[in-house]
Amino acid sequence: MTDSNPKIDASPTKDFFISIITRDVLLDLAIADLVDNCVDGAIRIRPDGDYKGLSVKVKFDRSSFSIEDNCGGIEADIAINYAFRFGRPPGMPETPGSVGQFGVGMKRSLFKMGSYFGIASIAPTSDFVLNVDVEDWAKKLDENGKELWEFEFEAIHTDVSHEMKDCGTTITVERLHQPIAEEFEIENFKLRLIESLRSKHEESLAKGLIIEVGSVTLSHDEAVLLLSDEIKPIHLTTTVKTEDKPPVGIDIYAGVVEEASEEASGWYISCNGRLILKADKTKVTGWDATYDTLTIPKAHHQFARFRGYARFHCDSASLLPWNTTKSGLDSESPLYQSTKLEMVGAMRQVIDFLNKLDAEIDAGEDFLMTAIKTAKGVKIGEIPLQTLFIYPAPKKSKPKPKTNRITYHKPFEEIELAKELLGVKTPKEVGEGTFDYYLSMEGGSNGR
Repeated sequence: MTDSNPKIDASPTKDFFISIITRDVLLDLAIADLVDNCVDGAIRIRPDGDYKGLSVKVKFDRSSFSIEDNCGGIEADIAINYAFRFGRPPGMPETPGSVGQFGVGMKRSLFKMGSYFGIASIAPTSDFVLNVDVEDWAKKLDENGKELWEFEFEAIHTDVSHEMKDCGTTITVERLHQPIAEEFEIENFKLRLIESLRSKHEESLAKGLIIEVGSVTLSHDEAVLLLSDEIKPIHLTTTVKTEDKPPVGIDIYAGVVEEASEEASGWYISCNGRLILKADKTKVTGWDATYDTLTIPKAHHQFARFRGYARFHCDSASLLPWNTTKSGLDSESPLYQSTKLEMVGAMRQVIDFLNKLDAEIDAGEDFLMTAIKTAKGVKIGEIPLQTLFIYPAPKKSKPKPKTNRITYHKPFEEIELAKELLGVKTPKEVGEGTFDYYLSMEGGSNGR
């Protein structure tokens, strides 16, 4: 006799999380996920956006990895009920404007790097220490032989009080996997990580957050566009509202910079201050395609001054158009699709200007280039709302006088004598000189 309603075991396995899910993220992105958590801490304790005095320190070598911050710590209640769950459980308190959203980043990053990790955190009303031997944890079963998914604290205190200046989190990873240890020894990896974190967290750096990688303190270059009385970049803003969900704010900027750089030109897209697409010049952001009556060409060197920025922000990070690793867009998102049309319209206006600039350069003129050189770079956050890209209309060139060619042949010796008499060096100058002489002698008032 068989069970009339058999059950299927669809529970996950630890091996899936330890070895499979970690393959979906590159090492620099795994570290960026951990930095994201620090930034979320800064957002929680400094909602006004002033991060001065807050820092994130990343260190690594072939034997260990660590990341330390002073961004408020993790309260014990959050650690017990939410932070170490595999996925974001219902009811987890939201950090308005956060960059963490899916509930897998920290665990995925730690499992990817090594087989032993420790977390020590001090928060305003609690503190804890958690050490996990991943190999031992993977073998733990409950009384029924099922995999046990719990972590055990080394120490935890929930009835304490800490000053905010002492609050923060330190994470260490040891017994690194061999490929990770080897990658940490590559100097180019460190350089790539520095550039990746610098660009991804430019907005947080601009707010005063200090990020260190080893002995290097990350610098930042705030996004700017040229602005003057003659050149005015586009700045569009809109709010998308969905029933029972927080609104999504979108700011689009499009304009030019003074120095042409093909490498840096294109679109920059961020979600809640976290850059997810940098200098993009593909169909994803509208290049090389036709949209109704608008056609956007392929990226070309004459567009090297173009810069476009699309910045999405929302209290609920899950509503924003990014993927789970925050390494790219969810380009099929209806929110992004509608925004893309606005981006294309703005980009077309700037491309028209750059085409005229290119034609002017070819003609040896400099009216538009002068307008570029006299404009100043302004931080995009300070650019006023503007629906059209404004630039000066080139002045009409004065018509050039019509000319014709006169050609004649004379004996070589006579031409040499004429050169000497006229004090010139070429046959062309002889012809022009004798023509001018004839007009001056015979042309009367019409002579030159």
